[in-house]
Amino acid sequence: MRRFIYREIFFAHNGPGPYNCHFCGLGVSFDDVAVHHEDEDKENNDPANLKAAHLVCHSRHHMKDPKELGRLGGLKKRVTREASFAG
Repeated sequence: MRRFIYREIFFAHNGPGPYNCHFCGLGVSFDDVAVHHEDEDKENNDPANLKAAHLVCHSRHHMKDPKELGRLGGLKKRVTREASFAG
């Protein structure tokens, strides 16, 4: 089983949320948060380097081919719906 220690560090430092997405600024819940390494160094688990993001925003940030964005349509709808409730 793969352990994501950076997630444990993020949640220990930031609590159960809600959070604001590092990329779009909208609210994101504990259940749907992706943890982003701001400096792109996956070994740097300093709490200041770990940022909350929507799954779709995080995926978009790391995609190499913009054509892949189409497959994220369902996630985008979910993020928009949840953000409207996070107000």
